[in-house]
Amino acid sequence: MSQNAAFASRPPLRFVHCADLHLDSPPPGIAGHSVPFRQASRLALERIVDTCLGEEVDFLLIAGDLYDRDLQDNAPLIFFNQQMHRLAEQRIPVFMIRGNHDAANKSIGGLLAPNVHLFLPGDPQTERRDFGGQAVAFHGWSYAQEAEPNFQISTYPEPVAGAINIGLLHTALEPQGPYAPCSPAQLFAKGYDYWALGHAHIEKRFAEGRCLIVNPGMPQGRAIDEEGSKGAYLVTISTGQPPEGCSFKTSSLDWRRLVIDARGLSSENDLERLIRRALNDLLNQGDAERWACRLQIEGAGPELYGQRYSIVDAMARLFDGSFDARVFIERVVMKPADHQPLVEPSASLAALAPFVQASDVAQGLEELSEALAKTLGALGRELDLPGLEAEVREADPTALLDQALRDGRDGRDDRPPGEGKR
Repeated sequence: MSQNAAFASRPPLRFVHCADLHLDSPPPGIAGHSVPFRQASRLALERIVDTCLGEEVDFLLIAGDLYDRDLQDNAPLIFFNQQMHRLAEQRIPVFMIRGNHDAANKSIGGLLAPNVHLFLPGDPQTERRDFGGQAVAFHGWSYAQEAEPNFQISTYPEPVAGAINIGLLHTALEPQGPYAPCSPAQLFAKGYDYWALGHAHIEKRFAEGRCLIVNPGMPQGRAIDEEGSKGAYLVTISTGQPPEGCSFKTSSLDWRRLVIDARGLSSENDLERLIRRALNDLLNQGDAERWACRLQIEGAGPELYGQRYSIVDAMARLFDGSFDARVFIERVVMKPADHQPLVEPSASLAALAPFVQASDVAQGLEELSEALAKTLGALGRELDLPGLEAEVREADPTALLDQALRDGRDGRDDRPPGEGKR
């Protein structure tokens, strides 16, 4: 048999790629209701392993953030190793790296199942394996600390000739920043066949030539800004062909922001009926096994909005667990009909713009705006303002200052901290 015929007769290489499991990590802000979410993260891992076994894959890739920082107990690690032993019984190896959340996790090293290869911090390393006569070179590197702003993609090894080359990297895929800065173009330039990325909690895919870059998103959402079904990625690489892949669902509890149009409503009973109808529609039409919902009541008139504190508490109690076991209400929030986004700066502050732009103050304001955007982005997600970070980034710095001064002077933010929080 010729060498070309031998190559052609090799079965395709098949593997599963996942990242950002955050195993056993409770959703931020609702620790009292964390049990269903802890169970969901474990079930997501079980489903990943089930797919590996059912599809008879060659290996599993885990691209960082298996856990959140240091473990409080060994239960998640024990569970993880139990699942890895299921793969070991079928001789399926696992290759994994640490990301920014599990960089300092002292419990991982030395306690992993024997079929798990953990790439270390420092210089990226290469691990070579053979699968049915197909050489595969895995290139990987783990975070040594929570931020890695000085990472250089040039430190990753050159591709191994005659092998399928796979890179594992936990990155925000941005040219600058704290999380292994790099770009898709730089990854393509390395000459690898597949890049297994982690960090972004939404699926991203880039293809060029015979290289495929994939961030599979997270297997189980943990917060309202991680709406919809989540999963992992099943990849096939045939000899001489570019990688092909598809996502498969692993989440059992999907997040959904349920917007309730309260325009024209004047009573709590009317609002309750509207919410019941919306939840029933979700259960009848949605494809999730369970839902974590935020009830977002918008357009409330003066009469309804005047009773907002008691209504929000009443709706949270009414629909939290008693409506249907498949629905968990994370929070209820209410917005008035006259809710306005950030406004343009007042004339007095706008007059400062030429002086700001013509001096070194501009750089300081730019840095302040960036820091403010990041801080308010996290706060906005907590307070049901998911677009706040982008809005702040797009706004003129003087507009931001003006809005803050007006809000503080007029007392327009009259919702107390934690309103409707569950």
